[in-house]
Amino acid sequence: MDRYLEHHGLWRKRIPQDGSSLFRAVSEDLFSTQVHHYDVRLKCIEHIELHANEYSP
Repeated sequence: MDRYLEHHGLWRKRIPQDGSSLFRAVSEDLFSTQVHHYDVRLKCIEHIELHANEYSP
């Protein structure tokens, strides 16, 4: 995988497997750092709570 990515000018970014990996990845993409992962999580929760009817069957 690393060889394939490198061939295309890409690389893998290591994300700790601590239960926050999705939010760390989004934080890394948006802010070029993982330190905002908790804020990203809170914003996602806020959005889901405000739009709960869109996420319910």
